[in-house]
Amino acid sequence: MLRAGSPTFEDDIEYLVGELKLAELLIEEICGFVESHREKEQISRMRRLKLRLDLLQYIMSIAPECLPPGLDEKLWTYLVGASALGQAERDVGFEFYITHFSSCRGVCFPVFWRIPTDK
Repeated sequence: MLRAGSPTFEDDIEYLVGELKLAELLIEEICGFVESHREKEQISRMRRLKLRLDLLQYIMSIAPECLPPGLDEKLWTYLVGASALGQAERDVGFEFYITHFSSCRGVCFPVFWRIPTDK
């Protein structure tokens, strides 16, 4: 619940994204998480990855243009590309993209228009 006179949740997210670069930090954290959890138990890492993606999805629903160029491709590579943890985690990544694409209201990840090819 918000206090009287305080900004809305949307205002808070816009501030965090604009001033503190929250979306950029979260994507870097997701990629670092993937790198550091290659040897961890799959169920635990999938749940933790999903929580991170849920937060990113929420941020992007409020501030859809929050990602600077290049981070979309990096996120793709770590979620579903060559650097993904495994097939089950790729499925979670594809679910994230499907959810984003179906709710993006016309402003989507640029990666959808130029899906990178892993070499």
